[in-house]
Amino acid sequence: MIVRRSIGKQVHGLTSAACAWTTACLGLVCGLAAWPIVATGVVLVFVLLIFGGPFERMCQRWLAHFREGEEPEAAASTEESAQRTDGQS
Repeated sequence: MIVRRSIGKQVHGLTSAACAWTTACLGLVCGLAAWPIVATGVVLVFVLLIFGGPFERMCQRWLAHFREGEEPEAAASTEESAQRTDGQS
């Protein structure tokens, strides 16, 4: 189940939902007896699950550092344009 909180822009349960879909797809491929595809898929899933979290945290730290370096006026104008864009969709 994917849940989006009404406060903020946080989404929870996305990894669990993606794992469920991936498991279903791998099960389908197992049923087709396409073993090279199954082996490749399992390896890719494990690599993503093991290294995905640390990579995401590293990117968030890098982006936070990048945003701190912006001038306050530039950051405010970026937020205003993002809000205008969100309102148009």
